[in-house]
Amino acid sequence: MKRTEGNSYTRRSFIQKTSMVAAGASLTLFAPRSVQAGTSDGASTIGETAFGRVRGVVNSGVNVFKGIPYGADTSGANRFMPAVDPASWVGVRDALAYGDATPQNNPATGRQQDGHESEDCLVLNVWSRGLRDGGKRPVMFWIHGGGFRSLSGSSPGYDGTNLCNRGDVVVVTINHRRNCIL
Repeated sequence: MKRTEGNSYTRRSFIQKTSMVAAGASLTLFAPRSVQAGTSDGASTIGETAFGRVRGVVNSGVNVFKGIPYGADTSGANRFMPAVDPASWVGVRDALAYGDATPQNNPATGRQQDGHESEDCLVLNVWSRGLRDGGKRPVMFWIHGGGFRSLSGSSPGYDGTNLCNRGDVVVVTINHRRNCIL
């Protein structure tokens, strides 16, 4: 999504736009390029996004890419503004670890809710059994719960490996900003 003057965003338009970004990222990531048949667990796997190539890993027969940026850092001038595209990168970017969650310290304890937090939190996590094999798979786009104040798509409980192995789908989870005016 690009920032434009006078845009009015609602929760519905935000979800529609991020869903399109996620679907686009997953379709681009898994577009036919070169076949990596027979990749074993623990092996690296390479995918391509609109912003550059990413390195993931194979886990239980599933290609896993974590922390793929879909938007730029939301701090400073970008705070409370619509998301802007992340900077493209050269070479292959590691997508091996979950990205940071949006800032959301628990007011009662001051502890973090879900791992590391930062305003550079606009990332996707993607799981798929097939990669560049020409297969057509439904995309399950998971927006986490948390009452718009806690949790993230980087919660280990949202790991998509079992869903991919059971239903041969592409699972996408998202980290996004909450409790702010879009």
